[in-house]
Amino acid sequence: SLSSVFTQLAAMVLGLILFNVLLWFMRDPTRVMKYKIYIGAAAVLLFAVNLVFGSVIYGSKNWIQIGSFTIQPSELVKIA
Repeated sequence: SLSSVFTQLAAMVLGLILFNVLLWFMRDPTRVMKYKIYIGAAAVLLFAVNLVFGSVIYGSKNWIQIGSFTIQPSELVKIA
């Protein structure tokens, strides 16, 4: 349907924006090292949120569901 097309388009645009922000952030290794403790803490926090609020989808509790929007925090932790 047309609604799902717009949802997919918005997800794609958001993904491209986040990708470019990560490229900019990681361009300077000293900046990454400066924030490494915060990045690590955010990764652990995402795992904790997943344990508490995670939903079982396709047999694994890897998903956080907010309305019709779902996200896998473990994918963000991989980047961290």
